[in-house]
Amino acid sequence: MKNIYQYLIVFSVLFFAGCDDFLDEEPVDVVVNQNAIRNLNDLNTATLGVYDTLQSFWNRYYLYQTMVGDEAVSRIGSFQQYAQNELTVDSSQTRNMWTFLYKAIHDTTFILEAMDRLEDLDTTERDSYIGELKFLRAYCYIKLCQLFGDVPLMTTTNIDVNRNLPRTPVIEIYNSFLLPELEESENLISTEYESVVETKTRATTGAVQALLANLHLLVGNWDEAEDVSTRLIDDSTYILVEEYESLFIDNTFSDESIWQPYYDENDINSLERRFRVSRWATPSDFILNSFETNDSRLNTSISESQPGVFVVNKFRDEMPGDDRPYLFRLAEIYLYRAEARARNNNITGALEDINLIRSRAGLDSVSASSMEEVLLLVEQERLIELCFETKRWEDLLRTGRADAVMSVYNEANWDSDIDILWPIPLQDLDSNPNINQNPGY
Repeated sequence: MKNIYQYLIVFSVLFFAGCDDFLDEEPVDVVVNQNAIRNLNDLNTATLGVYDTLQSFWNRYYLYQTMVGDEAVSRIGSFQQYAQNELTVDSSQTRNMWTFLYKAIHDTTFILEAMDRLEDLDTTERDSYIGELKFLRAYCYIKLCQLFGDVPLMTTTNIDVNRNLPRTPVIEIYNSFLLPELEESENLISTEYESVVETKTRATTGAVQALLANLHLLVGNWDEAEDVSTRLIDDSTYILVEEYESLFIDNTFSDESIWQPYYDENDINSLERRFRVSRWATPSDFILNSFETNDSRLNTSISESQPGVFVVNKFRDEMPGDDRPYLFRLAEIYLYRAEARARNNNITGALEDINLIRSRAGLDSVSASSMEEVLLLVEQERLIELCFETKRWEDLLRTGRADAVMSVYNEANWDSDIDILWPIPLQDLDSNPNINQNPGY
């Protein structure tokens, strides 16, 4: 893991051509040390560099996460390891995920340490950046734990401390480190920024609450998950849009959006090209058959590019490649709350949330009489509402349903003793004698 820990922070130097808003900033990578973060402008530039690293992560994550579950198949040889749940320890794609996330963790920690030397920040500015950076670090750790299980917990940039860190149990990372970090972040971070673009693409109170609701579900804190979801739902900043299609027809930032990556013609992604043009991942028969008759979300989510050829339809901007996929949106929060309510045996409340989302899709209300039935309804609604938005595999892991679902979907290749977790990348395993490989690899 020394390759991760020896990173010096890389961030974006911003040039302003004619105006100073977020849309006109062009990132250019440079290497600096903590002494180069001398004032508020440097701090902001360094923080945006973390988002730049995460842009690279998201550009790949949306593709891989769609294939490892039951939403999509792939006809591309190098991606069969994801689509067939046969990951290898020497996969460069898998190592990229590990490396991007640990780089972002290192860089957020680096900036937090550098802030101790800044004297020109007022309390509000300082608190907001601390909240933002701790949120970003928490987000990265949750993704690492979901992909790899127990991972080294790096909370300093001291190379001697980090060089041979052992793996920390997931539940310890969640309960002892991330919950306090996110609760602190919620109290510190800004609720909005000067522009709509920044408010939707940088971390805000709403983004923290969405991640905190997710984390409470991960650790089984049902009351807390419902409470934070309700706070977010009751925040008038976010509103369910009337038409599902409107969420994906252009790159405007909808009232439903809580957090999205920022891409533009100068900083592009490959989502539309990979999903719709090159068809690296295409909808599975399972997802095609999972939509109910007259569900308005079907034609928004999947299109038929030619007779019998179906493609993912949520990413539509090949030129210039500036799709801004959703990281969190309000519909998901309603379904988080439905899950928490179901776990607390509040069947009526859970069904209200489920049926609100179904109503927008033009579907009739559903009913159930037990917690188990409602949880399956939540699972189904999240599958359809959030398809191809990286949520399906995360849901199956969180609810413990991955083995039951995948052993049927991918009966020929699924191995429950191996396929729940990705392998620790071989290079990082060889660099650190104190970490062991996941079972079966």
